[in-house]
Amino acid sequence: MKKNFPTAVGLMALAIFFASHFTAFAAAEKISKDPYVFPPVENSRAFQQYKTRPLTDLSRLIYLIDRFGELDISIRYDNYDYNSQFAARIARWFLSRRYHGESVDKWIMQWCNTSIGTGNLIWVKLPDGNFRLAREILFDEIQVLDKTLKESPSTPFEKVVEANPTALSNQLLVLPTNAPPLSASPLSQVQFKAASAKTDKP
Repeated sequence: MKKNFPTAVGLMALAIFFASHFTAFAAAEKISKDPYVFPPVENSRAFQQYKTRPLTDLSRLIYLIDRFGELDISIRYDNYDYNSQFAARIARWFLSRRYHGESVDKWIMQWCNTSIGTGNLIWVKLPDGNFRLAREILFDEIQVLDKTLKESPSTPFEKVVEANPTALSNQLLVLPTNAPPLSASPLSQVQFKAASAKTDKP
């Protein structure tokens, strides 16, 4: 019993640290647990493009990038805020180089949940000013996409399943004409807008 006491104290201290860390972020920013209602999926350019692709997990990931790249949101990544169009360009570039046939769920949890460098949670700032975890937003959107497909069985899709799940890689770099140009400079040299909150963030 005495041997386990230091471990119990350590776990309690760790729990208190994370609770206070999250509370500090919540005090500075509004965190929403409720899904934000985005414009209808079927009216989006992302959905129209999705209908022209084979029905694969890669197509669904490209859909997510296209969908959120055209919305008025920002991505909080390691305490920096990135506009959605810039984040979409980086996401396409990253997907084209790192995708190896993973499922949508696995990809989201591996690359869209925490930052690569520090392991901080990735947040999305919504149009109403609230924040939600990026993984929650993406999982919600996949559910909305699936529901839309079920309710629109007559929607003309290419009923093709690629033998090679990365066969669409050439489409990853096809960007909308109205997207801002991606700087040729390394990311470390690009000037980003710092997060507005002054307290610690997850």
